[in-house]
Amino acid sequence: ATAALGVALKAGGMAGQGEARYREAISLAPNAVEPRMNLALLYHERGPKYRAKAIVELEGALRLDPGHPRCSLLLDALSGTGSRTALPADYITELFDGVAHCYDEEVLPALRSAIPRLVLQALAEVAAPGGGPAD
Repeated sequence: ATAALGVALKAGGMAGQGEARYREAISLAPNAVEPRMNLALLYHERGPKYRAKAIVELEGALRLDPGHPRCSLLLDALSGTGSRTALPADYITELFDGVAHCYDEEVLPALRSAIPRLVLQALAEVAAPGGGPAD
């Protein structure tokens, strides 16, 4: 419940209070991965100055659950040491399952509004001097 409060506080723009709740959740349940991962995400969202703190939290989470896909992916991205050429299938499944309930109402309209702009942008780049394929 404390970690959930941290999520709500962070989402409400109160990252400092969210951080305190995550730390409290970690002290109450030191073997729980999610509060460490959420704290790492909070640090990541705060910017490059907090990267080292995010990495420490992710490494701690992975000591508890070495196969945790989200922690592994985020650590690879933040540390620059990852050698992934593709995302794990179970991660992709979890990601898409997480948005399936709102895909038609939220995701699809955003894609529809972005696609024409992206097509026009790509056409403009090709039509620019030196932007087209060589003859």
